[in-house]
Amino acid sequence: VKSEKENRKQEIIAKAKKVIVDYKAHCNSVLGGDYLPVFSDDFTNAMKNKRTIEALLNSADSEVARIKIEINGMAATIQANIETLAIQAKEFEFLFVDIGPFFQKQPDDFLAFVQSRIANYLSSQASKKELLKDEQTSKKELLKIDAESTTKDHATVDEANIINNGCNSLRQFKETYGAYKEFEKIINAIDIYFKEKS
Repeated sequence: VKSEKENRKQEIIAKAKKVIVDYKAHCNSVLGGDYLPVFSDDFTNAMKNKRTIEALLNSADSEVARIKIEINGMAATIQANIETLAIQAKEFEFLFVDIGPFFQKQPDDFLAFVQSRIANYLSSQASKKELLKDEQTSKKELLKIDAESTTKDHATVDEANIINNGCNSLRQFKETYGAYKEFEKIINAIDIYFKEKS
């Protein structure tokens, strides 16, 4: 008789646990994800010292009701947090791919968590923009320096070319007209110029 009562008791517990599992699955389905945590039952203590099958059934029902109340409370919190996320994280959904376990936070804590994560992201993006801006400024400055340097190089080359061309023209003039008496003064001036240069 005792073993039969124990078997009956285990059957009642198994059925009660299935009711809880099914109820939790239903609530998760309504929430749109597997967000509810594991809920601990205590059928052993709840059914302790119960001598009749009716008393066992009543204590099992009471434990199921207690756990359902816990599930409902957590489901309400999760639903509120899901709604908060939809409002607060519009256009920032990509920051919350790991959100599942965080839905179990108290609503105020959850709101602070969401706002903090978005604020951190925006701050990091602003820092990146500043760095990029500084980098672009540096690149522009480098390009400007390069351009100025190139212009100076060209100017130096042009100046050297003019001087060289001028010297060649003077030499050519001297070779062509050096024998003529009327160009003597000019030739002397050319000679003085080349002496000073050397």
